[in-house]
Amino acid sequence: MSFWHNGSEAGESDDTQQTNPFPPGYVEARVQLDNIVNKYVQEHVRIDQLELDQPFQTPLITRLLPERNAIRPPPFRLRLRHKDGNKAINLQGAGAWFILASPKKGVVGLPGGKVEILGVDQQRQNWMCPLLVGAISCELIYDPDSDDVIVGNTGSLPLSVQPLPGTDTGPLMIDVGELGSITPALWEFVSGQDTVEVEVLPRQYLLHVEQNRAPAITASKRSLSQEDASQKKKARGIDGPLASTAATQTEAGPEPEPENLGQPQSVVVRDDNGSVTAAFQLQPGQRLCMVDKRTGNTEYSVRRLSQWGHSTPSSDMFRAILKGSSQKGEVVVVKIVKSTLSDRQAAVENGGREWWKECYINQRLNHPHIARMVGFDYRIRCFYFEHKDAKDLSSTRWCFGEDDQKPHFFKGTINDACCILADIASALAYLRRQELDIVHGEVKPGNIIYHRNRRQGNHFSRATRPGAFLVNFDLARPKHIPKHKRSSPWYTTLALDRFIPDSMHHTEVDIYGLGVVMLYLLGRTGLPERVASEMGWDPAEYEAGDPVAIEKTRIWFKRVETMRQGLQATPDCTKTEAELMTIVRNMLLPVGKAITAVQLEEVTRKWASTKVV
Repeated sequence: MSFWHNGSEAGESDDTQQTNPFPPGYVEARVQLDNIVNKYVQEHVRIDQLELDQPFQTPLITRLLPERNAIRPPPFRLRLRHKDGNKAINLQGAGAWFILASPKKGVVGLPGGKVEILGVDQQRQNWMCPLLVGAISCELIYDPDSDDVIVGNTGSLPLSVQPLPGTDTGPLMIDVGELGSITPALWEFVSGQDTVEVEVLPRQYLLHVEQNRAPAITASKRSLSQEDASQKKKARGIDGPLASTAATQTEAGPEPEPENLGQPQSVVVRDDNGSVTAAFQLQPGQRLCMVDKRTGNTEYSVRRLSQWGHSTPSSDMFRAILKGSSQKGEVVVVKIVKSTLSDRQAAVENGGREWWKECYINQRLNHPHIARMVGFDYRIRCFYFEHKDAKDLSSTRWCFGEDDQKPHFFKGTINDACCILADIASALAYLRRQELDIVHGEVKPGNIIYHRNRRQGNHFSRATRPGAFLVNFDLARPKHIPKHKRSSPWYTTLALDRFIPDSMHHTEVDIYGLGVVMLYLLGRTGLPERVASEMGWDPAEYEAGDPVAIEKTRIWFKRVETMRQGLQATPDCTKTEAELMTIVRNMLLPVGKAITAVQLEEVTRKWASTKVV
């Protein structure tokens, strides 16, 4: 049908004039009728009454590429409809697909009509979807261990969540600031006079664990096993393995051939209720595959290497080969984030928020003495960090054991201490210079890994840059965010906090923690958490005014001050030792007098393992 326009220019001949095949007013009336039909179906046709299992249209594709209006939908987790169309739904920057869908046959007795809805797919970085519609303000938080979604009411009015007909579940009333859990179904959210329809869909991925195809890799006294080294020779860097964040539009067409994952050795990770779960445990040699449920294709895989692992209440770490679907593998350290809360809904909400905070900070870090994040995936609550053949300062590589002559003391030399101080000072100064002015929050021996420069060693040792590296940013925060109460008490400034203005706290906490580390490196104390374990306390108890915690805090800080004052040069000290002790004394000075991170970087630059520009 050609577009109609009115009449011709003056002077045109009759045979060149375009004629209107419709009577006057027909086009205007047809447009008005279409608008009435579209408004009716938008207000009255629910999401489950739409044709959504077929390739759909988007306004942008239809307008720019009319011959390519068939789009295969991505694996949506949420679909949303408002009676006034998509313009009424604010996802506050979250990515979404704008969809025009037709009602199913027989739903309405009118010809034509299109309904606007929004489709939201869950990618690796998505831990929740914010939703704002009038008085409705909430967060839709994805549960990695089930198909459920946790709804957090961030508005100023209670939120009613009603299942629409055909749903075998009951309604919810979520008070302001509270959480509720909803299953895959069609729901109506109501707050005040505002209403929006939300459909929760099951996850469109599976976790396959391929059982061992070869004997398990045993631990080795070497820094890495033979298997690790051989894999490293095969595994070169991969270009942005897991950092993709943008959704891509895929034209409808033949599906790619799925990778064969049907071997007897492959099992889907499920919990006791049969649901796919992110709480997997890999044994050496096992491979975890993230699989597209629709096609059977492997998105990427992680194969655990040696027995080495490190576990805390908040995370598990192990070494693995990370491999994309069309990329070579890379040796990485896998970090799985865990929640310490017992309440399931609170654990999902808190775990997601903590995961995103750590991800947000790590994405912005690029320094030679900070372990670089090479990938992430909220769907299994994990991070992937570049592997370094270095051991943390609390490990047996650098700390004497209980039965040694100097139990729990540092094994290294004064040169090691100088190098570690310079490298970590450079990292802390870098954090201060960032726009966010980042506080690490827990500078301690266990969060500093060190690789001494040596000519001999295995392939990994020679490939790793020598020096010290700051790791584990799970307690890191921008300076304007309140300090965390989970930090290790021996390295915090708790006894000083009451005297530290908020504007100064970020300049003190990391330097003080590094100062206590230096007391350990200089042999003034063994590893504090071992030789002074009786002095351990819960920082939250101190903040709550617990008298026992307050007394332990006072005793420990008095002990640190005694060690600080004892850092005096003796006649047999070298010039380097005397200078180093002076610097450490200045790191542990009272508030407002301690050396800053930038100043510390300047005075220790000559000891750095690498020149940082």
